[in-house]
Amino acid sequence: MIKPGWIDTLKAVASGRMLVALMMGFSSGLPLLLTGSTLQAWLKDSGADLALIGAAA
Repeated sequence: MIKPGWIDTLKAVASGRMLVALMMGFSSGLPLLLTGSTLQAWLKDSGADLALIGAAA
């Protein structure tokens, strides 16, 4: 059995299905990141304690 090389690996990763899965994973995680970052900034600006911000995260 021949081991696949780098080119074979890149061909598999760059397939249409993998690119769609990558885009969907990124788009589903982005709102969570933005919401969490915004919430932490709002709590910091309102003068909340660091322990409260950690508990909210």
